[in-house]
Amino acid sequence: MKTTTLAICASLFVSSLALSQASTPPAEQPQGRPTGGGPGGPGGPDGPGGPGGLGGPGGGQGAAQLVQRLMQSDKDGDGKLSAEELPPQFAEIFPAIDTNKDGFLDQNEILLLAKSQGEGRGGARGARGGAGGAPQNFEGAMKQVNRGFKGLKGSAFDATTKAKDLEQVQNIQAGLVAAKGMCSTVRMAPQAKAKYGDDNTKYQLDMRTQLIASLTTAIALESAVLAGDAAAAKSAFAKLDHQEDEGHESFKAEEDEKPAAKPAVPASAK
Repeated sequence: MKTTTLAICASLFVSSLALSQASTPPAEQPQGRPTGGGPGGPGGPDGPGGPGGLGGPGGGQGAAQLVQRLMQSDKDGDGKLSAEELPPQFAEIFPAIDTNKDGFLDQNEILLLAKSQGEGRGGARGARGGAGGAPQNFEGAMKQVNRGFKGLKGSAFDATTKAKDLEQVQNIQAGLVAAKGMCSTVRMAPQAKAKYGDDNTKYQLDMRTQLIASLTTAIALESAVLAGDAAAAKSAFAKLDHQEDEGHESFKAEEDEKPAAKPAVPASAK
C-alpha cells in the first residue's frame, strides 16, 4: 500500500473518531492547565484533523496517546477494534487499514496509522508554498478538488489513463483533507444560514462530515483505479460527483452575481 493512501486513511480515521466524540463533554482538566485552543492543541485552529492535530508533527499527543484514544472504541474489551466498533463511514476503507487482514485493528496497526498520519502531514507541510503545495485556505482546497474532477471527466479509467487518473484522484483527496481542517473558517452561505441559524457548531460538523464522506468515496475510487476495475472506478466517480453536488447545494455560496447593468443615458443628457 502506498504511504500516501495510508496517511489519508489515518487522517480520515482520526477525524471521524473526533466527530463521533464531539458531543461527549470533555473530562475536567486539572486547574491551571489549558484545555486546548493553542495552535497544535485539540481545540486549536488546526483541530484533530489539522497539521497540529492528534499524532501530527505539532500535536502534543504521541502515538501511544493516539492508540489509547482509539482503543476507547473497543466496546467488548478484547484489545482489538472490529469494523462494527467503528463509525459506519469506515466500511469502505477498513480493508486498507486492516493490514494483516484478520478483520480487526490491533495496537500495532493503530501505531502504523499514527506513523503514517505524521508522515503525511510532514510531507504536506514541507511542500507548502511551492508549486503543488498544500492549499492555504478553504477556497484553495476546493479549487484543488475541482481540478482533480476536471482531470477525470471523460476518463476511460483503463490502463492508458491509469497514471493520470491516480494523479487527479490524489488532487481530490489532498484537497478534501485540507478542506475538512478549515471548516471553521467558512462563513455560512444563505441557504446554510436558513437551515442552521446561529448553530455554527452543527454547521461545521455537518460540513466536515460531508467532506469525510467524499474523501471515503475518493479512496474507494483510488482502489478501483489501482485494481484496474473501470466499472467500479466510473461508479465511484459518479458517486463522488453526486456527493460534491450535494455539498455545494448545502454549503457553497452562489457565485458572485454580475453587477446590474447601468441604465442607458438619454441622448439628450450626453
